[in-house]
Amino acid sequence: MILQGLLVFCLISSLASPASAKTLNGEWQLTIKGSNLFFYGTRMLTAGLKQDWEVTIIFHVRNQQFDIGSGKARLIGKPVPYSHPQGMFDCKSTEGVYLDRGLHEVTTPHIRYEGFPVAGQIAAGQVSLKPDVEYIGNFIAMMYECQTDNTLGDVWLERGRLSSIERAKRQDAKQSSDEKHYSVKVKELQFMEPRGAIEMPLVDGLRFKQHDQASFEEKTFNLKKIN
Repeated sequence: MILQGLLVFCLISSLASPASAKTLNGEWQLTIKGSNLFFYGTRMLTAGLKQDWEVTIIFHVRNQQFDIGSGKARLIGKPVPYSHPQGMFDCKSTEGVYLDRGLHEVTTPHIRYEGFPVAGQIAAGQVSLKPDVEYIGNFIAMMYECQTDNTLGDVWLERGRLSSIERAKRQDAKQSSDEKHYSVKVKELQFMEPRGAIEMPLVDGLRFKQHDQASFEEKTFNLKKIN
């Protein structure tokens, strides 16, 4: 799996052991939990929403070979306001309509793939899961509004504008301001799982985390044999 930014891979469970050929057959479940921070601004002046999500992949192994798999993605709870410095910004999700690639209107927040088939391969104790999702993978569409009366609001909008230009392919923002009030309305797409192949040891009880400081993104993976 390819991730941009600083990535920290941490193996949590040291007691788990690779499945033997005898116990390899059966049903396995990979649960991926994470959150995305939809934000406007910079690392020091950040306003936005945090959205939790979960992806569950079920796959079967027969005769020590990958048989069939499927996946589901869902949002967990409602988006939660985020502000750095804390209390400086007031943010909320807004109702809106997103036009997907098939020119269908969907309300936000919206997951591109809520359900999808999964192919795979097993070799040398490793499993490679290959979700059948088109390039660029799965994503969440979000619309939100942030505002502040802080005197640093003009700096926030200016630096946020530059950051938005860098992310122009996935963020569209409209600013408004006067001498005492600053606000922005944002439409944004962010990547989530799955995006590309997922490779890991086929280990019952395997757990690990991935953290990307550049996008404020953290994910936890949990693999277990359920049948």
